[in-house]
Amino acid sequence: MQNKVVVRTAAFALAAVCVAAAGFTAARSAFADEDRYLGIGTSTSYSETINYDHKETVSAEIPYGLPYYSSNKYENECAPMAGTVLVGYYDRFCGDLVPGYDTYIQFGPRIIYRPMTDETDAVLASLYDLMDAENGGATYSGFNSGMTQYAASHGYTYSRSSVSLSNLSGAFETAIEAGKPVAVFLKGFSFITASSDSGTKQVLTITEYDGNHVVVAYGYKIDRYYDAADNLIATRTYLTVVNGGEMSDEVKYLCLDGRSNVSNSIAVTIS
Repeated sequence: MQNKVVVRTAAFALAAVCVAAAGFTAARSAFADEDRYLGIGTSTSYSETINYDHKETVSAEIPYGLPYYSSNKYENECAPMAGTVLVGYYDRFCGDLVPGYDTYIQFGPRIIYRPMTDETDAVLASLYDLMDAENGGATYSGFNSGMTQYAASHGYTYSRSSVSLSNLSGAFETAIEAGKPVAVFLKGFSFITASSDSGTKQVLTITEYDGNHVVVAYGYKIDRYYDAADNLIATRTYLTVVNGGEMSDEVKYLCLDGRSNVSNSIAVTIS
C-alpha cells in the first residue's frame, strides 16, 4: 500500500519535516504517561548548507497521504488533532467512523480528503474531551484511551504497535507498506521550513521547537549526498508528517538525525 521511489539526482527541492533518526530509539520512561502534549512551543531557526556533486533520494508514502485539518478552537489540541487526522484517514475503511459523513472524495482510483468541516470538528471536540486535553494537554496514555473509547463507541477497535525510528527500513516501513499511519510523540523537535537547491548546493532552513507535540507520519524521505568520487558525505532523514493544531494545514518534514526527541512512536490501526 505504499509508493516507494528511489531517485538519483543532482537537483531535488526539499520541503520536509525532519525527524532525528540516526541512533534514535523511542525512549520510554516510568513517567512518560505523566508528560502532557500541548503544542509546538517556542521556536528558533537556523540555516544549513550542504555542498555536493550528486544526490540520491529514497522515499515511501501511504498513497494519497492523510487528511490535513486546521483548527485553533481549543488550547493544547495537538494530540486530539492528531487523533482526528487518524479518524479522518480510517473513515475511508470504516463506515460511519465519522457519523453520516465521508471524509474524502474519490475520483476513480484517486482519493482527495475534505478539509475540516463541522463533522470532523465534532470528532476533534469528542477526542479533546475523551483525551482529557483541557487539563494542560493530553498524555500518551490519555491519547490511547481516548482513541480506544472513540473507536469503540462507533463499533470499531483501536489498536497500536510500537515502531522504532532508528531504522526506517524496519517496523516503520512495514507500517507504511501496510497503510498504517504512525503517531509520533515529540519532546522538542525540528522541521524543515524552507529549502533551495542549485544542483550542487542545498540550503535548508531548520526550525527547532521546544514544545511537547504530536504529529502523524505517513512516509519518510532519506537524502544521501555524494562528492565527485562517489563518496557519501552527508545523509539527512525525514518523516513526512501531518502536523496537528497550529500548523496542521501543511505537510511537514520532521527531522530525524538527532534533531527531534521522540518519546513514543506507534503504528495505529482502527478496524
